[in-house]
Amino acid sequence: MHEQVLGRRLPLTGRACAGALADLDLPVELLRGFALLARAAGLLGQIAEERRRPIGMDVYMTVDRNCRLR
Repeated sequence: MHEQVLGRRLPLTGRACAGALADLDLPVELLRGFALLARAAGLLGQIAEERRRPIGMDVYMTVDRNCRLR
């Protein structure tokens, strides 16, 4: 339905997956595992992306150079 309303597809997130699984009457403890698994997969994806195209140090240096202490 969101695609019709927004005009674009949204990615399926861990929370959305857990919500869909909750509709299947799965135990809450199991849903927490799915949320944790989704977060771990997202973190691994971010680490892989940083290894391919590192920007972490550039972001840190930009913030450090432009930070103004009051």
